[in-house]
Amino acid sequence: MNPGDDLTAILQAANAGDVFALMPGEYITQDIAITKSIAIKGARPADKPVLKGTIFRISDNAGLELKDLILDGTGALNDNQAIIYSAGSVFAPLSIEDCTIKNYVKGIIYVNSATRISSVVYKGNIIQDIQCNGGDFIDFRNGLADKFDFINNTVSNSATARDFFRMDAGGTTNFPGVRSVITINNNTFFNICQGTSNRVLYIRLANGSHEIKFNKNIIAGSNGQFTNQSATNVTERGNNNYFQAPNYYSTSVTNSDRGVYTTLDPGFANPATGNFTVSNIELKAAGIGDPRWVQ
Repeated sequence: MNPGDDLTAILQAANAGDVFALMPGEYITQDIAITKSIAIKGARPADKPVLKGTIFRISDNAGLELKDLILDGTGALNDNQAIIYSAGSVFAPLSIEDCTIKNYVKGIIYVNSATRISSVVYKGNIIQDIQCNGGDFIDFRNGLADKFDFINNTVSNSATARDFFRMDAGGTTNFPGVRSVITINNNTFFNICQGTSNRVLYIRLANGSHEIKFNKNIIAGSNGQFTNQSATNVTERGNNNYFQAPNYYSTSVTNSDRGVYTTLDPGFANPATGNFTVSNIELKAAGIGDPRWVQ
């Protein structure tokens, strides 16, 4: 695919299993209906193509793989989320890897219907400037994922006035007996969840229907908290670092981290320009945060 091709029409006419390689440049799209499982990848990872204003609407139990792309929400219709699911069970996997995701107003994924996704993976992404006006960063209202991995990502200047990961009890109501396993490991979070009532984990699936693993993350510059939901079931939480984020470990805050953690200054190189290279020797040695910054 080349800039100037009608990407919207071509992807909507795709056959199951098609893989699309996008050459560098900017692609202006409308909402794209994904009804069959396909993959969309940048042809040259060092020069990622830009999909501007793109919203993927996934239906018919389809899967989607996105890799080595820049998803820029500027100009998206209705200031919507990057990915929106319709109802269905069971959707094929969603995988988003080594992408840059930025400038979406409402969030990066929205599941408001009775939707069950077999697995969701966000890995190795740079995610920035997701305003979350009208939605949460990851926003499941009536659905769930059997497996949700959020690993090796950097998230900055996002969800400052909202919750980070929302998965409501409607998912359990619609899919009783399904256990959702959520893994959030080795990420760098900067300037998220600024209100003291904003939660990183707003997980309200029924007790016994989910488990959450939250390990080796950096949370820096956040006034939020882990959760205030009694149903939230954190089964692993260790070796995280909280810098200028006191509510995540304060003994006066319910559900704060009472285990093994640090509160070290990561010494980020230049957060204003998106450079989160860690200079703190202890964090580097322990491999805390997004691996790209602690090599």
